[in-house]
Amino acid sequence: MGSWLVLGVHLLALLTPGPDFLLISSYALKTRSAHAFKAVLGVVPDNFVWIVLSLFGLKGLFAAFPLLQTLLVLSGACYLLYLAFCA
Repeated sequence: MGSWLVLGVHLLALLTPGPDFLLISSYALKTRSAHAFKAVLGVVPDNFVWIVLSLFGLKGLFAAFPLLQTLLVLSGACYLLYLAFCA
């Protein structure tokens, strides 16, 4: 039963548009396509990092290297600040 619940929650999360979709859509509608493409180039590496880390066991990785979690959180915060003030 538990795995079906996780599957259902994951499916709902995949069906709802997230902040990445909203960011790229707003750039595509308001500006030139080059700006939307730059936003895509910012989102894709971020998603790739999270996919790779989840495949290798994020919890185990953070348990072995606690500094990595701090660096990842700080880099995410810097990215959000960049989007808020420079993009």
